[in-house]
Amino acid sequence: MATTLTRAAKQAHADLDAKGRHIVREAGKLFLSKGVSESSMDDVARVARASKATIYARFASKEDLFCAVVMDICAAAPPSPDAAAATDLRGRLTALGTAVLDRFRDPVMSRLLERVVGAKAATPELAQLFWEVGPGDAARAAERALQAAGAPKGTGARFITELAGPVVLRAVFGLRDDSARRGYVAGFVDDFLHVRGLDPDA
Repeated sequence: MATTLTRAAKQAHADLDAKGRHIVREAGKLFLSKGVSESSMDDVARVARASKATIYARFASKEDLFCAVVMDICAAAPPSPDAAAATDLRGRLTALGTAVLDRFRDPVMSRLLERVVGAKAATPELAQLFWEVGPGDAARAAERALQAAGAPKGTGARFITELAGPVVLRAVFGLRDDSARRGYVAGFVDDFLHVRGLDPDA
C-alpha cells in the first residue's frame, strides 16, 4: 500500500514540467556521483544550468529534489515481469526474483541505494519511498502469487527482502558477484517454498 509520501512524490513527479525534469536528471547525476549531503543547491544550479529561484520554484528543499530523483530513477527501471505470465508458482517467483536482483545489480540503482541509505538519517521517509517505488512493486506481485497458493499475508515482502538482502548488502559494500545469479534465484525459490510447505507447481 502506497504511503502518503509516495502518493505525493508520484504526483509531484507526474506534474513536473520539462525544466523540472531536466533539473531532476542533472541533480540525479550529481547526487549519485558526489553524494546528497556533499552537494549544495548551488552545485545543482550549476550542473542544471538553472537559477536557484527556478529550482526552488519546483522543489521546496534538497530533500524534496532527492525524492524526485528517487522517483525518476525508479520509474526508469524496467517494471517487474507479470507474475501471471509463468505457468507455476516457482516460475512466477523466479521471474520476479531475477528482475529484482537485476535492478539491484544495475550500477545506477545500486548507487541510488547507497545514497538512500546515506541520506536515511536526515530523511528517514526516503527508505520507504525507495521501497514503494522500487522493489515494492515486485513484493506486491509476489504477494498476489503467494496468496493464491495459500501463503499468509506478508509473505511477498518477506520473499523479496530475504532474496535480495544478501545481494543488496554485497552491492552496498561494492562486492558484486554475478557468477551464479540465476542459480541463486532458482535455489532460493525452491528453499523458500519448501520451508513454507507451498506447492511450487501451484
